[in-house]
Amino acid sequence: MFSSTLSAPATIATGLATQLGGGTAWTCLAILAVAGLLIAAASTVRLVMATIRRYERGRSARIMQMRHPHCHVKRLANGQWLLIDKDTGTVYIPPRLSHPPINEWI
Repeated sequence: MFSSTLSAPATIATGLATQLGGGTAWTCLAILAVAGLLIAAASTVRLVMATIRRYERGRSARIMQMRHPHCHVKRLANGQWLLIDKDTGTVYIPPRLSHPPINEWI
């Protein structure tokens, strides 16, 4: 998927190096420029994905907090929710729903 996107800057850099005389210095400079652009693009994509992931985790925690306002809400590493009653400090186990939850992914 990314190979076709990443090959375009390399083609442009090669054409630029050929037009500017084809010297090894220009070729090395073009390769370094393309490598820098690729690293910058990859880090930008990674940053955007991490931001989206962080937002989704916060959103699901806010939904659970609204669903159980009397509890402290924490998402465990295994994906389950830990609900602690604010008044007693004990683990709160919610009653079973007679219907599937509205947001089944939570």
